[in-house]
Amino acid sequence: MTLHVVFSFWTSTLDLIAKGLSQASITHARYDGTISSSNRSLALESFRKDKNISVMLMTIKCAAVGLDITAASRAYIMEPQWNPTVEEQALARVHRMGQTKEVTTVRFVMEGTFEENVVETQQRKRDLAELLLSPYQHAKSEHSLDRLRYFRSLLK
Repeated sequence: MTLHVVFSFWTSTLDLIAKGLSQASITHARYDGTISSSNRSLALESFRKDKNISVMLMTIKCAAVGLDITAASRAYIMEPQWNPTVEEQALARVHRMGQTKEVTTVRFVMEGTFEENVVETQQRKRDLAELLLSPYQHAKSEHSLDRLRYFRSLLK
């Protein structure tokens, strides 16, 4: 059985998804800050072992640190985050060492909304981090001057 993890920043978004899953008779588990630590542990254990549970709903902040969700092979990001590392950390919980399945990630971005700007900002942040973390590599490239001008424009 394919297991799915749905990440959202908003518990209200997860509430709506939970309602839809229940209406479709899809059993799911929940992991977010409104749930006690012991119940979160139970939710993770149930997700891993209960053959009736195929979906885990998680707030992206709760999923960002120290969890192993390698039982899942499908991950969904319901909305882009200003900080791209928040998404990357959440997805890393599915892509951890020990993952034996190919993982499919789906990111939802509403066309014609500010979410498109968030995705563009994420890419600029990634580009800037890449430049800052490996300056020697970029200094040697033939396009380094153009890249430096581009990154200066990001800082304006």
